[in-house]
Amino acid sequence: MNGFHYEAKSGKNAYLTDERPVYTIGIALLLVAFIAVCLIILSSGAYVMSKEDFDQARAGADRQTEYVSAVNKAEELCSQLDRKAAEPVSSGDSGGETASPSGTNDAVWNAADSVITVEISGGGTLEAGVSETGGIHRIAWTKVIPNGSRTDEFQEQTLAGM
Repeated sequence: MNGFHYEAKSGKNAYLTDERPVYTIGIALLLVAFIAVCLIILSSGAYVMSKEDFDQARAGADRQTEYVSAVNKAEELCSQLDRKAAEPVSSGDSGGETASPSGTNDAVWNAADSVITVEISGGGTLEAGVSETGGIHRIAWTKVIPNGSRTDEFQEQTLAGM
């Protein structure tokens, strides 16, 4: 007997052949498989995006830490200037520059321009403008100059006031 046959006992539709019945795959099973594949793809995409966000956040935190460290070195040199502890740079023509007395040359003071220059460990240079009021030196502005840029090309200030 060939053709469509409904089995009342099992409640399944079957196509009967001479040897064995062939059962149809239900739409519910296909839908469940499709949803499972979609969830796997969605979760792997979310993982990749969160990993990128984490890496970018860590790089940003590292840059911020290096920037704050450079500002701290500039503040330390301001404090030394207040105590008259800064000494002239010993390398040839200093052009009015002085460095920290520790000899590390982490921060360089240019008295002619009232600017402190600090090399940032991650790359680039921090320039801090200094104002003096009553013998007290304060950082008035800062800017970060990326590697390979000239000072006159990069004019954006990252911190103003004080």
